Order: sequence, then C-alpha cells, then structure tokens
Amino acid sequence: MAACSEGEEPGNEFDIHLPVAVPGGEVEKPGPEKEKAARPRRVLVVDDVPDGADTLAALLELLDHQVRTAYSGQQAIEVAGEFLPEVVFLDIGLPDMSGYDVARALRRLQGLSTVYLVALTGYCLEEDRRRAFEAGFNDHMGKPIEFERIIAMTFARDHNLGP
Repeated sequence: MAACSEGEEPGNEFDIHLPVAVPGGEVEKPGPEKEKAARPRRVLVVDDVPDGADTLAALLELLDHQVRTAYSGQQAIEVAGEFLPEVVFLDIGLPDMSGYDVARALRRLQGLSTVYLVALTGYCLEEDRRRAFEAGFNDHMGKPIEFERIIAMTFARDHNLGP
C-alpha cells in the first residue's frame, strides 16, 4: 500500500494491492509466504478518521487477523478491555484524549501490560517519537503507512506475542 500527495489542492493518490482469486477458489494474500504462515493475531486499530481505520482493518482481515476498530481514545480503552488485542495500531491525535494517554491506560488494564503498541501517526518529529516511547509504545510509524511493515509487525515472533 502506498499513498502520496502533491499538496493540499491536487488531492491524494493511493496504490493498494489487494488479494487475487486464483483457480480453485483460493485467495492469494499479500506478503511473503513465511509471513502468511504465521499465527494470526488479535489486532485493534484506533484512528479518529473512520476511512483510515476501516481500510487498515480490512487489509489486516485479509491476512486472517481478528480485527476491531475504535475511533476515539475512550472507545479504544473499552474495546481493548473486552477484546484483549495482541497488537494495537494507535493514532496519537485523537479528539477526546491523546494517544499517549490511551497507551498509558492500556498498559494499566489487566491482560494488556505486554500488548504490542504501535503509534500510527502524522506526528513524526524526534520529540514525538521520544514521547511515544515514554508513554509505553513499542514502535512508532509515520503516516502514510508502509503496509509491508505492518505485516511484519503483526506476524512478528519476537514481540512477546508467542509462536
């Protein structure tokens, strides 16, 4: 998946690679074979822009992950407490509370102290990265997202996510 923009007026361009049906009715999913074979995860996507959150969620579902979405900080905390995600992609600039505060709250919830938190944000200065790690994030990814990196994060075996 790729995205680019030539400024405010020209608009945006998106390049999304979707799975292709192959003979026999199977679906060919994106990403290397070794990643497709890894165990699917419970993933929470949090963004106050529904189109962005829903698109990322749909792409993750194509990789067989169990995905939930939330569009505010409070909703993210509620959904996470019930769903117990293994990976959370969390926007920093939410309308009701900052992603930093949401990350701290998630870390305090029972069963979520080791959740793999990824700041998925337009705030990409070094100070923003530092604040994200201080708030408890494990990783920081600037927008637009690199889907290959997201695939690697959700299937990684070295994030205390188990086999």
